[in-house]
Amino acid sequence: MNAVKTLPAAPRGYADVLNMREERRAPKTGMDEIRAMMRYYGLTQTDLKYKLNRGSDYISRCFTGRNSFTIEEAYTIIDLLNLPRERFCELFPPRPPVKLRKKRITLP
Repeated sequence: MNAVKTLPAAPRGYADVLNMREERRAPKTGMDEIRAMMRYYGLTQTDLKYKLNRGSDYISRCFTGRNSFTIEEAYTIIDLLNLPRERFCELFPPRPPVKLRKKRITLP
């Protein structure tokens, strides 16, 4: 079983991580920053799968936005990447409410 070790402190900011990879744009979402920090530390979604004890399909759906991480999982990711916990809401914003489609009622 792959054990994920605790990592050293994060660099000054996510922009530094992106600049290291010669990407000159700022991340659009908190998940982009999580991906950038994972890239910096050499972590993969497989490492998260073992750390969170979840399936790879679940991890993939969370990164693409089809699912959401639980609060406990989000804090585990923040701690794993040595990011400040105060940035929780910025990195994992609440999902917008789903718009329900109105059903058309046909009268007999």
